[in-house]
Amino acid sequence: MSTKVSATAAPARAKVSAGPSPADIALRVLVAILVGYGLSYGLTAAAAALLVRGAGLSRVDAALVSTNLALLAYPTLFIAAFAVRRIAILALAATLASLALGALGWSLRL
Repeated sequence: MSTKVSATAAPARAKVSAGPSPADIALRVLVAILVGYGLSYGLTAAAAALLVRGAGLSRVDAALVSTNLALLAYPTLFIAAFAVRRIAILALAATLASLALGALGWSLRL
């Protein structure tokens, strides 16, 4: 009885990532909180002003509707901050959007 010894090497192991660094997680949380707040404010201000002027809603109704829209946008951005591969692109896009919406809301202020 002879046993055959295989001349092939063992299969290579796939590299296992250690996961995101604590600094990356802290940056994503910071972007999610600060940029999310700015986006929520900008969306609330712009939507309220547009709903009062464009749709003819009362100021109270426009404030409630626009706040509900912002309450949807904030967790969406928070989830996106951890879902995207490159946080810098999301931070830049959301910051520009919040600045544009904030400026629109400020220019149409009630």
